[in-house]
Amino acid sequence: MSRILNGCSIIKKLEVTMATLNKTLENCKNPWKGKCKNMDIEVYIYYRNKRLPLCRKCWGIIAEKDLEW
Repeated sequence: MSRILNGCSIIKKLEVTMATLNKTLENCKNPWKGKCKNMDIEVYIYYRNKRLPLCRKCWGIIAEKDLEW
């Protein structure tokens, strides 16, 4: 039983590591600010059926606007 639990623990650590690695390899794809290349990804949004990463700065600007989603 402990081998199964250890295996789950290793898988979870690997998932977290992969998520961190993917996050560091992406840059912001703000559809309203095409030149942003920031890699500090805060959230992902779906825009025109595509999953796009947004950096902390761009997300902060969008979140402050009075937009209806």
